[in-house]
Amino acid sequence: NNNNNNSNSNIQAALLDWTQLDDAHKNQADVILASDVLYDGSTIPALSAACRHILDDTTTKTKATAVVWIADPLVERYPGARAKWIQAASEWCSSVTVMELPPIPLPTTTTTTTPVSSNPTTTTTTKEPFTTTSFSLASSLAGRDHQRRMQEATVLIQCVV
Repeated sequence: NNNNNNSNSNIQAALLDWTQLDDAHKNQADVILASDVLYDGSTIPALSAACRHILDDTTTKTKATAVVWIADPLVERYPGARAKWIQAASEWCSSVTVMELPPIPLPTTTTTTTPVSSNPTTTTTTKEPFTTTSFSLASSLAGRDHQRRMQEATVLIQCVV
């Protein structure tokens, strides 16, 4: 909920079925953060309705602004989903802005162990940077390449109510 008193800030996270919202979620937030939610064009109307349902309608009556932030890969998973979202959000947002963000390089290091000359059984460990081509993250249960996905260019969509 929007609270102009910083000592009473309230941050919550929730997993929601966009098609099964109830009054418990109504007017519960003034900011929605979402990532990788534009993966199926058929879910966009439900996502839009859910955001409208969840956003605190009282924020527009005060000096605060309700906003939805969506991070989405620059290369869409479902071609056209972003345009569908922008069209749906434009119906109830005062502005919709799309910003392209550059990929963020992952921190990468390798560990080198070297024997200490005075005592061959003692070793020192140093960390050195190396190229991302030799860096490997574990894949998800679905076998997706997280390293590649984490380094993709991203768009950030801001929808101000």
